[in-house]
Amino acid sequence: MALSLQSALILFTHGLIMNRKKKIIDKFNKKVRKAKARMNPGTKGNKPKYISKAERAKLDAAAAQEQLDSGSEQSVEASAQDQAS
Repeated sequence: MALSLQSALILFTHGLIMNRKKKIIDKFNKKVRKAKARMNPGTKGNKPKYISKAERAKLDAAAAQEQLDSGSEQSVEASAQDQAS
């Protein structure tokens, strides 16, 4: 059962057209996926924002200073209560 040249050409071109359509659709779907990812940045595991090592050190120093300040305020209040008694 041999195919004629014309029917072979039709099958061949139809395959190329389908392949080209598939490539176009795949490119479009890829763009859509990227656009959705940009619109919903939290969907990648809700990863927290990166804080540099220097910034973490500053935050730790500020927290330590705040604890010292609150500790001194508590000692001042305690001494004031002792004096009032």
